[in-house]
Amino acid sequence: MKAINIGLGALRAILAVAGVILTFVLVSRWTPELETERKATETLAFLGKHSEIDTPLTATMNLTFFMLAACAAAAIIFGIIAVAQNPKRNLRAIAGIVLVAAIVGIGYSMASDSVMHGYWNAGSISKLGIGLEDQTAPVSKYSGMGLISFYILLGITLLSVVYLEVSKIFK
Repeated sequence: MKAINIGLGALRAILAVAGVILTFVLVSRWTPELETERKATETLAFLGKHSEIDTPLTATMNLTFFMLAACAAAAIIFGIIAVAQNPKRNLRAIAGIVLVAAIVGIGYSMASDSVMHGYWNAGSISKLGIGLEDQTAPVSKYSGMGLISFYILLGITLLSVVYLEVSKIFK
């Protein structure tokens, strides 16, 4: 546990120093023209088009995304290490993770990978500039998996609330 605290403390210090450096870069190189270029770059990136415009804000955003991924990875890795060191204490958390994984697996097995182009053309989504080539069978399968998993979890939540309220009546 002491090693985990030292590792996370070092990571926190590195991220703090990187944040100070990024703030200095942004403040020292920002101009109104760069902000206009950044907005144009974000719009083009949203539409799936890459632009040659590169600003300090673009580099900073990329570094921010990298740091966010590094923090998420550190939290997951150190969490797994903590659970592995004392599995009896974390048995409920492990059971919850296994249950959610099972629900996601059920959602994946129930999801369809069909792409319904008729609904796509009739809707307003096609007006965003995202083409039909972006709608593939895996995208449809994962979207369905997410929706079905959400519905299952919502149903479990609602049943739990109803059970708890009804059980209070009979106590």
